[in-house]
Parts: sequence; structure tokens; C-alpha cells
Amino acid sequence: MYGFVNGDFSDRTSAKVGGHKIIDLRVDSGKAYESFQKTQILVYLQQDDGYKASTVETLCFQHGINLNHTGFTNTLFHCFQECITNTDVVEMRFKRLKSKALLAITNRFSNWAVSFPPNPENEVPIPMDDGVNQIIATCRLVALSHHDYDGNAFNVLRDALDKLLEGNDESPLTLEKDSDALEYRSLVWVWRLASLGLQVFCGADSEEIQSCLEAERNNLESNEKHSKRWSAAYVRHQEITALHTLKQYAEYSYNEYARNDPDFDPEKGEYYIRSELCPHQQLDLF
Repeated sequence: MYGFVNGDFSDRTSAKVGGHKIIDLRVDSGKAYESFQKTQILVYLQQDDGYKASTVETLCFQHGINLNHTGFTNTLFHCFQECITNTDVVEMRFKRLKSKALLAITNRFSNWAVSFPPNPENEVPIPMDDGVNQIIATCRLVALSHHDYDGNAFNVLRDALDKLLEGNDESPLTLEKDSDALEYRSLVWVWRLASLGLQVFCGADSEEIQSCLEAERNNLESNEKHSKRWSAAYVRHQEITALHTLKQYAEYSYNEYARNDPDFDPEKGEYYIRSELCPHQQLDLF
């Protein structure tokens, strides 16, 4: 889903960021798609960033795994990953609240949109302003652990969700900035979502992306301005450029948090970023 700007670049560029389909409830019944959307938002609940124990033995003890089991390699992998399970009562209570909040905003475009200021010179990358703030706030929800907000994350999220559900408009769910660690994890999620969108057009490799950007630019400039072919190329070019700009911004920003924290340690629980998805099949989320 993409909202593009005027052909003279005098208006804002807007794009939808996220790994799920937004359904227009004015046309389709939300109930009919509820099961489908629960499946879609699982990717936001499988990362379990911000949770990591200090030792293999602790992890394995928590989950009742025998370190001497013949499948030691797999056991070691699962120990290090320490995904939340149904036996983690506090974490699962919080995770169910997160799933409820995510379902509440799944179809709110305002929660998944980024916008960029007018770009009359057609600069690349696109200039940026506070039009990226909301997607960062949305990613705070996705990255949130029950430890955040000084251990009060459950109440903070519950109050924000209650306020959202009491309203009769399409205002987004917004969580305010908290610790540097939460902001770091949130910006990693912005990077993930921008990368996911960019991959659809250009692939994941950095050289592929650069070649893609150049090809889209050349395609745009090869067509007569305001012709049908130019308009189609323009929409595609602007969306790809917007996603690439957002990805670069997120990567620079989360690295800044890492550089500015003298105690930064990617193996610390609050900064821990998981590289693979946790299994969800046995979780009682909904």
C-alpha cells in the first residue's frame, strides 16, 4: 500500500511499512479475516528480543533440558535462544497483551505509515523529518519486553490499549520513548520492516539494492514526464527510495545508540537481538 505525491514533488511522500496486509474494514469484514490476521502478526511475536539469560546452564535448567542428551548440538542452540514458552507465566501474560494490542492496530494505516517532506529537487535519499516518528512508536510495541518502563511495561501498554479502544477514531497506538535499550530494539525493528519491504522489490543483497535503485532511477528518467509509463515508474521509484531511506536512517540510529552507551553489550538481555524466529506452535497467544 503506497500513497504517492504530486508529480512535481510538492507534496509529502507516504508509504506503508510492515509485514502484514492491511484490510479496509469499510469494504471487508474484520471478523472474516481475524484468523488470517492472527497468523500474519505472529512474525511480530516470534522474535523475543530483549530476553536472554547469562549462561547455557541457566537456560537449560529453566526449560528442563538434559545437557547430556545425545542431541547436544540442537540442545545448545535452543538453550542460547531461550524463547518464551507457556511455562514463563509473567512473560506469557505480557506477550498475550502485546498480541491483543497488535490485533487492535493491524488495520490502522496510521500505525504502519511513514511520510517524508516535499522533495522538489527529487533528492536521493529523501529528506526526513518527524514523519518517521509513528513507525518508531509502533516498533516500540513490537520490541517491548515486560522489563521496560522500569518494570511497568504491562501497565503502560494496558493503559495505551484501553485509551485506543475507547476512542472512536483511527488514531494510532503510541508508546512514548523509554530507555536507550528499548529505543535500540525499536529501531532494529524499523530496519527489519524497511528491509522486508525493500526485499520485495530489490532483493536482500546490498549490491542488488544499489543496482535496483539505479535501474529504477534510469527507468523514471527514460520516460516522458507525466506520461502513464512515467507515473507508474514514479510511484515505484518513490516507494523503493522511501524504504531505502528509512532503512538507512534506522541502521544509523540504532548504531548511534550502541556507540553512545559505554556499557553497550549486544549479549546483555536488554540489548539482545535474536537472529532467528522463536517457534510459536505451542504458545497460547490468542
